[in-house]
Amino acid sequence: MLRPGGALLLGFEAPETLRAWPGHHYGFTVYDPGEVVRLAVGAGFGDAEVHEGLEPKFGRIFCVKVRRL
Repeated sequence: MLRPGGALLLGFEAPETLRAWPGHHYGFTVYDPGEVVRLAVGAGFGDAEVHEGLEPKFGRIFCVKVRRL
């Protein structure tokens, strides 16, 4: 449950990193940041922000921040 105006943060590794992991062949769906934003907006969120970082062990990582409208 998230109150109106509340923020939801989603953190995940870059799609190319996740696709290289053998576990994704067992029913996982890999999304890029744009798809995550599109799905969140479709679910009633807005004010999307995408932040990209570099984690030494995993490489590129993303954080998507959206607010409940």
